[in-house]
Amino acid sequence: MAALAVGPVRLDGDARLRDRPNAGLIAGLRDAGVRIDDDGRGRAPFTVHGTGRVPGGAVTVDASESSQVVSGLLLAAARFDEGLDLRLSGGVPSMPHVDMTVTTLRGHGVDVVATERGWRVAPGPIAARDVVVEPDLSNAAPSSPPPWSPAAG
Repeated sequence: MAALAVGPVRLDGDARLRDRPNAGLIAGLRDAGVRIDDDGRGRAPFTVHGTGRVPGGAVTVDASESSQVVSGLLLAAARFDEGLDLRLSGGVPSMPHVDMTVTTLRGHGVDVVATERGWRVAPGPIAARDVVVEPDLSNAAPSSPPPWSPAAG
């Protein structure tokens, strides 16, 4: 999405983000016509030079390090001028993750077709929807035991 902005967008984060493999995603975006400076690291931090548009078209990626490479490209592909003909050069660690992405895109009116080597996403709008998302409340729990005890009554 940063490539659809106008101007440079720098992506960075904590040490965990900097450890995440992004070489496949960066290579795929470059093949789609996006200029990205990563100093050859294939990881954050990197700068996406947005021009307000992405040509798109045929792109081959190696997603063997992360299924998120595929999902990230698919999620943005409908906004690319030519859409995206995404082809895989290797395996995908989690097909259920990619299947969920495709199902979600279709639920928002995006034309996604499975092909022999990947997926084809037609250019077009992405419909907004009201969706109720169950919260993950596990992080809302207190980090230490409460000052009371059930035995104390």
